[in-house]
Amino acid sequence: MIKKFDETFIRKRVYDYNKCKHLIIFISLVIFSLTFDIVTKNIFTNQYYSLIEDVLSISSARNYGGVMGSLHGYNAFLTNASFLVLCFLIYVYFWRYNKTYSFTIGMGIALGAGMGNLADRIFLGYVRDFVRIDCLPSLGSPIFNMADLLLTIGVIIMLYYFMFVAIRIPYQEVRNAKIEDEQKNLGKSENKTEKSENKTKIE
Repeated sequence: MIKKFDETFIRKRVYDYNKCKHLIIFISLVIFSLTFDIVTKNIFTNQYYSLIEDVLSISSARNYGGVMGSLHGYNAFLTNASFLVLCFLIYVYFWRYNKTYSFTIGMGIALGAGMGNLADRIFLGYVRDFVRIDCLPSLGSPIFNMADLLLTIGVIIMLYYFMFVAIRIPYQEVRNAKIEDEQKNLGKSENKTEKSENKTKIE
């Protein structure tokens, strides 16, 4: 009984420690991504100069559309959609029982970056972009900000998680369940053996 209690207590403490650790990483990445986006926007607003001639430049612009200037003029729709997506991401993060580093990191980066652009849409009515790709004139020389870059990185990490990591989690859960069942059966057999030995001693 004491052994079983100790195993349950230790398992719970390990779970609480991992949960707390992932939560700290998640919140730290959200704060970092949001702060990094706000700081870079404030630094490079109204700045115009070339980083790599005819390739990359700093060119401040107001984006009333989506990523890379897409969906121009749909700011109200994009604001509402961004808010719903961010709420969904928060729900998915706290709903997911088994958290891995790839899931936590990708979700934290994406959420913080999304909050940065959403704050622009709510308080300014547009998103501040400043990094222009001059070597792609056929695509209209796309322009973006650090939130767009961080959001892309976060999405790539989450895609990696869902494609290569999440599919292994159910098998791990089944394996852990089998191990727990084996431990329970072993404990029952040990108890039966002890009882039979005690009876033999009494007789």
